[in-house]
Amino acid sequence: MATGEIDARASCPPDIPSVIRQKQLFALVPTIIIMILSINTYGLRLFCRRKTGQKLWWDDYLMGIGLLISLEPSICEFLLVQNGLGHHICNVPAAQAKRFARISFALQRAYQPALACIKSSIILFYMRIFTTRPFRTAAYCVLAYTIAWAVSTWIVNLTVCAPIAYYYDRTIKGGHCRNQAISGSINGGLSLLGDVFVLALPVPVVWNLKINTRKKMGILGIFLLG
Repeated sequence: MATGEIDARASCPPDIPSVIRQKQLFALVPTIIIMILSINTYGLRLFCRRKTGQKLWWDDYLMGIGLLISLEPSICEFLLVQNGLGHHICNVPAAQAKRFARISFALQRAYQPALACIKSSIILFYMRIFTTRPFRTAAYCVLAYTIAWAVSTWIVNLTVCAPIAYYYDRTIKGGHCRNQAISGSINGGLSLLGDVFVLALPVPVVWNLKINTRKKMGILGIFLLG
């Protein structure tokens, strides 16, 4: 259900298949599974730190912050289900549809901060393993790119509609929005480029290790899994 449709309500088209009206399960099950896996994985990380007597470092803290921020979209997902997610717009009361738009707006505010924390945590983790000056220089460059991407795209997405409230309240006179499909594609492309930078960081260092190629590929495989 697109947020721009909440005021352009039409009568229900004939023969709406139930698969269109009832998709809550498909939204909730993956969300719940990912939440459980994420929390358990981070908990195991902290347990291993404690078990081995290692102190927590910035990469651990940033990963924890990223996890907390990422819970906000998951909570919003549950709220969206209660306000029409999976139903055709014509079957959603106007009040619920407007709440849906507000929740959707709140959900999207966490995307860049969560990813920035998680990517930065991975970069800092790399820097604990690889301490050579060239690697650290490259890592700082990727870290700067990650932060710049997060800040710039967060601001662009926040201000895609003018005034900002027009995103979820199309009754505001004189309001307008830029092409969200274009801004979303650019945001996704820049995010993907950042992922490539992060994943590529350890490749030169590992490839120059004095071990056989099979072991190099195994180590790189572990890093590329993220």
